[in-house]
Amino acid sequence: MKKVILKSIFATMFGIISLTNSSAQEQENSFKNGVEINILFPIYPGNEYAAKYTRVLWQKDQLKGELLLGLNVHPEHFRETEGKFSDYALSTGYRQYFWKGLFVEYSQLNAFSSLKNHVTTGKDYNSFALVSTGTAGYKYSFGKSKRIYSILQMGIAKVVYKDNPWPILEDNTLQKEVGETPFLYGGVQIGINF
Repeated sequence: MKKVILKSIFATMFGIISLTNSSAQEQENSFKNGVEINILFPIYPGNEYAAKYTRVLWQKDQLKGELLLGLNVHPEHFRETEGKFSDYALSTGYRQYFWKGLFVEYSQLNAFSSLKNHVTTGKDYNSFALVSTGTAGYKYSFGKSKRIYSILQMGIAKVVYKDNPWPILEDNTLQKEVGETPFLYGGVQIGINF
């Protein structure tokens, strides 16, 4: 299922890139702010919700830099190899546009994570965590005003710090501890410029 979702995202991304025209970028340049929500997270990885505010910091022709401020919410749900997990994070980041809607993005999530009733220890854990993400993607604006847009992006993320770590196991046999490993991270955002 995950492979099918990822293949669909990449196919859609390349399709959108081929449809883009330069007039979309010119109209969009008049907007300085944006708000976007990630419509992929509730489906994959599931039970996660994210929203961002964007602000153009600088622009020269097609080069543009944006400040990102966001909120990620991961309501409590059961993870087979951990227990009942939840987290709430504030994110900050930077998005660098290169050509038309093509960009790279870096974000840092500052999260409060909670794990109840760990599957092997039975303990509860509360932890402050830092998660770093790096993605590449494409932004496509719709309609005459170019106010509405969608973003497709893909990359990786890693928990780089956790002040109260808990055992993370490889699979549901619960035999091998693997710790925090990098994972696929991306999104399909729908947004509005203003």
